[in-house]
Amino acid sequence: MRQSAIIQLFLKFIFFLLFLSSTVYAKEDKWSQPQTYLYFADSLADTGDYYRAITEYKRVLFHFPEYEKKDWVNFQIGRMYHIGGRFESAKSYLTPLTASPFDDLRFLSRNWLALTYFENSEYVNSARLFSELAETATGKVRKSDYLTYEAVSRFHLNEFTTAGNLFADLDSEENGSEMREFAKKASELNELAADRSPKSRYISVPLSVLFPGAGHLYLGQWDTSLVTLLVIAGTGFLAYDGFERDNLVQASIFLTFATGFYAGSIYSAYRETGRMNATLYDEDRRSMNREFRRLTLKVSKAF
Repeated sequence: MRQSAIIQLFLKFIFFLLFLSSTVYAKEDKWSQPQTYLYFADSLADTGDYYRAITEYKRVLFHFPEYEKKDWVNFQIGRMYHIGGRFESAKSYLTPLTASPFDDLRFLSRNWLALTYFENSEYVNSARLFSELAETATGKVRKSDYLTYEAVSRFHLNEFTTAGNLFADLDSEENGSEMREFAKKASELNELAADRSPKSRYISVPLSVLFPGAGHLYLGQWDTSLVTLLVIAGTGFLAYDGFERDNLVQASIFLTFATGFYAGSIYSAYRETGRMNATLYDEDRRSMNREFRRLTLKVSKAF
């Protein structure tokens, strides 16, 4: 009996070791597959935890450098960076994938890279890419979405003629009511912006040289123009009065002031012309962005 009990105990011990080893092996085997990391990363991405998702995607590249779908993993990292607002990092991952031999990956990478350029205000690149995507897009809805992004990019580049033509094309019966309504409002904003005339430094600066304050008057800054004229005229008169009375101290001081104000008014006209031109379309762009953000576009859901 005692020998039988010892044998049974020994067999139980053997079965326990087998069970333990199989459990450990299963755990090791589970985490030796890239799909385990990818499933976890996808779950994090679905819940909006983008940066933890990026960490898990990078684990796949670290532990499985020869993984056959590593390009898709890089694409997911780039997409997560885009959604998280880190556009420079997104570009570094997405740009190499635009030359992928796989059609689907190449298309999706160009799609998200174009969106990244747009959100990062790199409108030259976004206009180019969206134009290319529109030419190869399948489906009317997706093509219209790409043309919309291109039109808004052209608007931000002050290419009002091209933008206007694109907005006119979008105002078509083939598009939905939401798109047509946006196209009409965008066309109106585009026309208003196109009618604005930038100020020229070749006019404001010579006017300031010829007559103090005239450059600012040209810019519409009549109050600055008036103050400039009064200060320069006043200090100039006091300098003249000093010369008339042979008071060289008075003449020198006020001549210096008059010369300084005169030179300063010329530089001010130059600087203000540039500032006004730089902010000339700011309100138009804000209005365009407000209308654009109301649209429901599908290209950002391309994956």
